[in-house]
Amino acid sequence: MGVEAGPDVPVRIWSRAARLYDLQLPLERRALDAAVELAGAGPDDRLIDVATGTGGLLRRLAAAPTRPDRAIGVDASESML
Repeated sequence: MGVEAGPDVPVRIWSRAARLYDLQLPLERRALDAAVELAGAGPDDRLIDVATGTGGLLRRLAAAPTRPDRAIGVDASESML
């Protein structure tokens, strides 16, 4: 019926969306700020952002007054990184 299935389908979808993804980040600003606050990351912390997308959360963490020692983002879609 033309419906795609399998584990690679989401990766293909996100890879196609990657070039436009950051256009919607302003809509997530409050959620990203809340996530940074909830993480409560300090200089002794190390964080991993799984399914980081284009790194919106990591950029918010980098701009925070108190930042983690290290933060790493991973994503199945190479185009997102």
